[in-house]
Amino acid sequence: MESLTKRILAIVLIAVIGVGIGVGAWIFLATPTAAIKYPGAPSGFDKDEAILIGCLGDTGDITGDGNYKGAYLAVKEINEAGGVMINGTARYFGITSENTYEAEPQLDTTKGVLAAEKLMTQRDPDFVVGGFRTEAVMAYREVVIAEQKLFMNTGAATDSYCLSVLADYDTYKYLFRTMPINSTSLAKEIVEFYALALKPAMETAIGGGVNISKVAIIRENLAWTVPMLNILNGFYKSLWRMNSTTYWYLKDYHGFNDNPWFNFTIVSDTAYPITATSTDFTGYINAMETDGAQIVCPIISAQGGIKMVTQYNSLKPDYMIAGIDVMSQLGDDPDDKTGYWYDTAGGCAYEIIMQSTTRTNKTSLTIAFWDAYRAAYNVDPIYTAVGSYGTIYMLKWAIAATNSIDSDVIIPQLETITVASPMEGVGGNTAFTANHDLFEGYNPVTKVIYSVTLWVQWQITGYKTVVTTDGYIYPEWIVDTPITIPPWLIP
Repeated sequence: MESLTKRILAIVLIAVIGVGIGVGAWIFLATPTAAIKYPGAPSGFDKDEAILIGCLGDTGDITGDGNYKGAYLAVKEINEAGGVMINGTARYFGITSENTYEAEPQLDTTKGVLAAEKLMTQRDPDFVVGGFRTEAVMAYREVVIAEQKLFMNTGAATDSYCLSVLADYDTYKYLFRTMPINSTSLAKEIVEFYALALKPAMETAIGGGVNISKVAIIRENLAWTVPMLNILNGFYKSLWRMNSTTYWYLKDYHGFNDNPWFNFTIVSDTAYPITATSTDFTGYINAMETDGAQIVCPIISAQGGIKMVTQYNSLKPDYMIAGIDVMSQLGDDPDDKTGYWYDTAGGCAYEIIMQSTTRTNKTSLTIAFWDAYRAAYNVDPIYTAVGSYGTIYMLKWAIAATNSIDSDVIIPQLETITVASPMEGVGGNTAFTANHDLFEGYNPVTKVIYSVTLWVQWQITGYKTVVTTDGYIYPEWIVDTPITIPPWLIP
């Protein structure tokens, strides 16, 4: 493409002009295929015919690392199984990646843009998979779609990523989200879990007619947390009325009677810098108790969660923690040296978090994927790995159905994945909305699990279990245990 050619030429000119400043200036001219891998492909196949997957993410962080590993595993499996047939010819996948550094505490979005530029100009992938930090993704997505290539988001929750598709379809039709559900949907699931599962469990265990109704929010001071804050702070009902079908489901099936929060009150909102220290978290923990919180809702994607839970279990305040803590997705038993229990020295006990899946039969594909990932990497897959793995299989399906790797041909095929015709994945049954976002929810009548997160709790034994929602948010066949209330909250 013309824009791609111009950018390659610009990089070459910069490298040549810069020869006087040192040998490093010539590194840009290195053969781009050196960083491409073809796991599982037969020896001697024509690499020029490979279908190239480009991964973008912070590969020095669990999110970017998970995105690459999930995609790599899927590529390897597909190649070992014979690749994908296009017009009767077997084609194999290649995979490459660039580090966007988007998980760094001091975020520099230009690093992500440069990574995307390097990926697109030096390797020219057919499809791009990845993303994590909203501020970074919203910047470097422009580089990808400028080349008219599909960008499958597997890590950023911000609603705005997919809202662009409706606002300007011709420009942004290349954007799809396959993981996680968006910020609005995450907030919806928090509301449901608190009202339908956590509140009654706490009131029963504590007794004495206690009314669990006061919530404190602690969140990263980043763009992706703002929509969730707005929803939880009272814009929830007006936003939900925009979707009459979903709103009906919340009001009538769950019996909320026009009050999604079930008389909950937000007592405080702490937006902390991701550079916050353990001492800072001691202050946050104590302040939320002073504010009268009975439940604390974390909205955390980085290392702040470790500091939060270790201080929580040391101070033992009069509330429970239940929400989003991405690093807490790692591990599910006390012997796992790669897990959160080990990282927090058991400080995560009693924390309840949202997790895309665990080793459970969420779908018929989940356990096989989980075991294969553990066997390959000796670590549990976090949500970006779940998303990228499923995305590669989705692309394989679309390629086979269309006999094409042209994104403009693939897009209409992906748009057939709807609520009426979902695609089974390892994290649920995927269905896209009109703006290429994930349809969220569980249908308790048909028992179909769409893109819905599980609520899991770290038990005092060091094991992590899926807790019950009495069948409201997901079916009971997934559940391991009831919710455990910390003993210091029980009289």
